Amino acid sequence: LSRSLFYDRVERLLDQPRFDLIIACPAAAEHAAWTDRLASHTRILMIEKPFAASLEQADQMIAACEREGTQLAINWPLVWTAGNQTAYRLAVQEHVIGDVIGYRYFGGNRGPLWHTFD
Repeated sequence: LSRSLFYDRVERLLDQPRFDLIIACPAAAEHAAWTDRLASHTRILMIEKPFAASLEQADQMIAACEREGTQLAINWPLVWTAGNQTAYRLAVQEHVIGDVIGYRYFGGNRGPLWHTFD
């Protein structure tokens, strides 16, 4: 992606016309506040997991996006990893390993501080 698509100051982002997609990675406790702030500036707002810090905040986020006509999405990138996709295909689509009665995933990534653009 072009470096021009990344913003290190929210004020620069908010001065632009409405975006197709904004990916926001604030602290979980701030998801509701940032959703309120960004919902009117994008068609799709993708927020990092977890969704919200409380049910009240989740309701606030949903209401903000409904009010602005913005789709709210949760970034869960590990669902797309090859191992998880293969497990899903074998278990759910092809039924190769029998009936699934539970699934636990013990993995992760290095987090948003490792994935910086600079």
